Amino acid sequence: MAQPKAISNLNTELNKLPQLYNRLMLHIQLSANLNELFSRVLPILGQTVDVQRVYAFKNYIDSNGISKTDQIEEWVSSGTKSELNNELLQNLDLEPYSEVIEVLEQGRLNFGIVSTLESADFKELMSSQDIKSFLFAPIIIEDNLWGFIGFDDCKIEREWDENEKDIIDFASKLISNSIQRIDLQQDLRQRENQLSVALETSNDGAWQIDLNYNSIEFSDQWLSLMGYSRTNAPKGLENFENLIHPDDRQRFIETISPFKKHKTPFIECEYRIKCVEGKYKWVHTQAVISKNDFGLPIKIKANTVDISARVMYQADIEKKEEEYKTLVESLQDVIFRLDINHNIVYVNNAWTRITGFNVEKSTGVSFTQFIHPNDKYKVFEKGNEGAEEEFRLINADGKYVWVKCFYEVVIENKREVGISGNISNIHKQKTTELALRESEQRFRLMGENMNDLVCMHQIDGKLIYVSPSAFELLGFTPEEVKEKDSYEFVVEEDMQLIRQNLVAFLQGNKKMQKMQVIRLINKDGEAVWFETIIQPIYKEGELTSYLSVSRDFTERKEAEEEMEKALVKEREVSDLRSSFISMASHEFRTPLASIKSSVDLLDLYVEDNGQNDLAPFSRHFEKIRSQIDRLTNMMNDVLVLGKSQAEKLPFNSEEADLISISMEYIDQHFLNQKDGRTLAVEVSGKRR
Repeated sequence: MAQPKAISNLNTELNKLPQLYNRLMLHIQLSANLNELFSRVLPILGQTVDVQRVYAFKNYIDSNGISKTDQIEEWVSSGTKSELNNELLQNLDLEPYSEVIEVLEQGRLNFGIVSTLESADFKELMSSQDIKSFLFAPIIIEDNLWGFIGFDDCKIEREWDENEKDIIDFASKLISNSIQRIDLQQDLRQRENQLSVALETSNDGAWQIDLNYNSIEFSDQWLSLMGYSRTNAPKGLENFENLIHPDDRQRFIETISPFKKHKTPFIECEYRIKCVEGKYKWVHTQAVISKNDFGLPIKIKANTVDISARVMYQADIEKKEEEYKTLVESLQDVIFRLDINHNIVYVNNAWTRITGFNVEKSTGVSFTQFIHPNDKYKVFEKGNEGAEEEFRLINADGKYVWVKCFYEVVIENKREVGISGNISNIHKQKTTELALRESEQRFRLMGENMNDLVCMHQIDGKLIYVSPSAFELLGFTPEEVKEKDSYEFVVEEDMQLIRQNLVAFLQGNKKMQKMQVIRLINKDGEAVWFETIIQPIYKEGELTSYLSVSRDFTERKEAEEEMEKALVKEREVSDLRSSFISMASHEFRTPLASIKSSVDLLDLYVEDNGQNDLAPFSRHFEKIRSQIDRLTNMMNDVLVLGKSQAEKLPFNSEEADLISISMEYIDQHFLNQKDGRTLAVEVSGKRR
């Protein structure tokens, strides 16, 4: 199945939760009713999860007892058809979709791909809206399925990953809580209005105290309200006071006291009173004191209304408000509210954690006083729509902290009354980002001024950066190179070498560089020799990318090949010379031996003939022999030299007397010199 996001992006989806939470909390604060709530939060959810349509349905039971649902709000991305006015999505009977509803009633997400749906009705309904895949998130109010939020992908058959499910599930629970608070507030306002009308128009629950006789009388309506009859009704003031809850009794007596000076003619008090079955009811009593001509109180006339439901709702709201306040105060991010002059109206405790300033002392102070002077110009300058800004806040120790601020202008009665937003601490990320940006600038400056080819690669072969030298070395512009995988430029025969050496290196070596000799294909399709140094780059112990620096050494490679060829030829000539010398040496020794033997024979012939004057012959014969021996020795030396150069001279090591060998060599070659020179030899040490 096609996936909506790259795998590398999915690993960071959960990091959106704090930011998403803060944005939702901000818009919930600004929402006065359900329509406003959904119109604010649905676009945020749609953009966060990257879908084409997000909508809200509210369930109800019709007059015939049939479970139905209505679409009440919708957000669509640009170019997506809206279904808000689709009649099929109003008064929609839930019975055909019972399997979906059962999952939602359990508080679980329901999702799927439309083409694989088994229900023909469900599949037809979704296909008619061009939906490829969907996800429904339940809205649970007091353990009942109030409705649901739907997410439609109209482009691909999407497999919803766990991170996206976590984000949507989290958002649906937050929205459920918000809807409950809004419903309770609206119900409370309605009941307060009803109570006001009752207090003004109704005589129900009336009672009267006669101070002269210390007696009390109750109306039938009061007795019915408390469950009493005339026979078991409380007798006298003391019995009546004993019915009032012990925690409220003293306050009631002091409030209703006829001898106390009251600011208004009406006395009001809320308290708990015991009914006939022993339970307590919350009631609201409004009383009037009658006086005689002397100004002394003589009667107390009162009317009592049951307010138990209102008090219960008020308690629920206070509980929800307390939960909300606890959530806000526990946030790591700042939630703030400014007035029209940008003075701080409210900040949560995260303000102290981030800036070090006290919350109470900061309230009423201009927010701009906390902004770094160099950043004041860009904060809250985007008009009524609000924006997201990054700037520096000055903290209590005089230093600064980088923050990201998302804010919106608050409009009441069509009038701008202030700004609400949230602030996240991004100091660590921002300083790292700035340091990385500075490092990248230095890297680019270095890469753009080098003759070598400098590239930054992802581990899948995609190129992140290519230096301008690519054009001089390969004929491609950096943009043309980055459009392809780096492996596409490598000669096919060298790919196996890369797979064997380079990949293994990158997987196993975390520190050392790697020199690799490969051929790259230039724009003309020619192979160019490069020496490439590979440096893996690790982030938090994980290989994230690698840097390559490649140098064109085609000319040197060609020179090396020429030198290799020359060396081969030289070896061939040397071998030929050695062979010739060996052959010539053998060939010269043969005629020399023949000449020497002929001279010996001539010498014998002269002797045999009895010649008297042999001296001239002998002298010349001796010279001939001497020169023949000399020439023979020379041939032997040449032969030894030839064998040595041809590496064919055998070597057999044996022990010998170095002094004897030296003296013998001296006798043969350095004695009887014509000029009388002699060679003096000195031997030190002992013979072994």
